[in-house]
Amino acid sequence: MAFYFEANAPVWRYKPRYNDWTKFPAAFCLKLERKFKKITKGDSSNVFISYTDDKHTEWRVNVQSMSASQSSGYYRHAEVSRTGYDWPHAGDKKKLKKMFKKFEDKITKGVLDQDNGLELFCKYIGIESDNVQSLILLGLLNVDDVTSVQEKHFVDNLSKCGCSDKLDILKLIQKIELQLTTPKILKLFGEFVFKLSKESPEHKSVKKDQALSVLSLIVPPKNGPLVTDMCKFLSELTNKKTLMKDEWLMIIEFLITIAELETFEDDGTWSSIIDSFVAWTKKK
Repeated sequence: MAFYFEANAPVWRYKPRYNDWTKFPAAFCLKLERKFKKITKGDSSNVFISYTDDKHTEWRVNVQSMSASQSSGYYRHAEVSRTGYDWPHAGDKKKLKKMFKKFEDKITKGVLDQDNGLELFCKYIGIESDNVQSLILLGLLNVDDVTSVQEKHFVDNLSKCGCSDKLDILKLIQKIELQLTTPKILKLFGEFVFKLSKESPEHKSVKKDQALSVLSLIVPPKNGPLVTDMCKFLSELTNKKTLMKDEWLMIIEFLITIAELETFEDDGTWSSIIDSFVAWTKKK
């Protein structure tokens, strides 16, 4: 679910006394956010981070107290604010738990298995279990294993997404599907699918056949006209059995960025697998 609701990073600002709120630069916001996450997880060993503004004033930002100070100047203190992720109001957990009970495994309570419970649940909310909408559902559930979904994952995560019933879930899935052309959302969704497709958390790559089975779901031809050629190219690479995460994300980015190779200009930023694909298409 984070791939959607956290696609746009939180905005950090500071306000010196008698001045307006000023946004920190995007790169510094990332540093603040990393520090903020450490603190919220209980690591308060270092709560400070230094910042120099465009007037060359040096600030010492305290991420825990949400304040900043400088060693010189008459007004030496500033407030700091963080506008977080735009999460919706929580859904009704009681309704979600009741819904879950309709599909949980009859022997292993508190679990939706892949072949029965999860597939039946997909039909119940009005989606197919073998298309991109089912992958979005798994993303909303934030699962690590497609073979089973725990009750806590189901209830807590769908509630966090603002869902209370099957119509809420379906509408959210459809809304997200329409936004999979947004590069940031698609990249984060691609990262989730990559993690889900790995044989184990320790693996650094996914099997090529597994990647091919979901690539055209994530980037359908209407969004990436070259996806059919890309799938054929990858299938013909007999000496390549796996894809690394960087390769996987680069392929997705390429497919939604480049509609036709006639307009493609290699600026040197694409990976070697993209160069090989372009060379392969020219030989066709």
